[in-house]
Amino acid sequence: MSDKPVTYELTIKEFEAIAGTTKRLVRKGKRLEIRIPSGVDNGTKVVLPNALKMTDGKAGDILILIKVSPVESLNTQSGTTTDVIFRTCLREIGGAGNSDIRRYVERSSLVISRDEFFQAVIWTVWVSGMSRKAAAGFRRNNEEKFRNIDFMNFAALDILQLEAFMESLHSKPVRQRAKQKWQAIHYIAKWLNNFSSDESFRYEVFQGKYKGSDLDETDALRLKDLRFPFVRATNASYLVKTLGGKAVKDDRWVKELFEWGKIGLGELETKLQAFRIPLSFFDTVFWCYCEMFIRRTELFQEHFDDKFGFLKN
Repeated sequence: MSDKPVTYELTIKEFEAIAGTTKRLVRKGKRLEIRIPSGVDNGTKVVLPNALKMTDGKAGDILILIKVSPVESLNTQSGTTTDVIFRTCLREIGGAGNSDIRRYVERSSLVISRDEFFQAVIWTVWVSGMSRKAAAGFRRNNEEKFRNIDFMNFAALDILQLEAFMESLHSKPVRQRAKQKWQAIHYIAKWLNNFSSDESFRYEVFQGKYKGSDLDETDALRLKDLRFPFVRATNASYLVKTLGGKAVKDDRWVKELFEWGKIGLGELETKLQAFRIPLSFFDTVFWCYCEMFIRRTELFQEHFDDKFGFLKN
């Protein structure tokens, strides 16, 4: 018979609640690892089944009551440059209420499959070269329509059927750029259809990784090396990120940040790891902030000097 559960309160930052994190609890000299899943709310209870057996030598659970602190206000005296930038950007885009942040959380539990990969490919190819406003409108108008595209059926389309499909979505005549994107998606659908199962797909393409959150920049490099149309280095990273992986899309905003801060990707990743901030989460927050408040790259350096210039002192 087990004893009554023992309850602890644990306060975590909002970004940790959004992205998930790992904490440690020490009880009677014993260390327990607490895995906080992504998307938890204030008041969520995390159960450590029969953990009292390890700490107290008797049956019983430990309950962890999660308290989520709000996004911190800008504090010039605490945190490193990267940490302060991240916390400030997260606060100003609306924290967990931001639609891109909600989408990030949804992706964190994604299981890699050919279907999920194909959906990620559609968006990766289609938003290539689009502004945030255009991409957001495109997603809003077509998300449900694209969700119903099955890679097997799409792969089976012949040239005339593919032309008819494009004409059903676009006004005639279909623009050359749109044709090129759909032809690229069709090519990848046919490639996916050559795999006998999701398992064989994961094994060959992602070295057997099962969850999207296990993917990283090494997987982006492998995708780039496949030389799919519209999937070069930048979009390969975006594709991994769309699947829930840890990657940064080396886009115009990231390049501006590297120039402003005189850092590279390796140094950025090291700084983020110190605060347990996932690389792809930082990328999502930073991208949202830049698109919402800066909009044009030629304004980036001045904006960041005004907003964060004190960090260089």
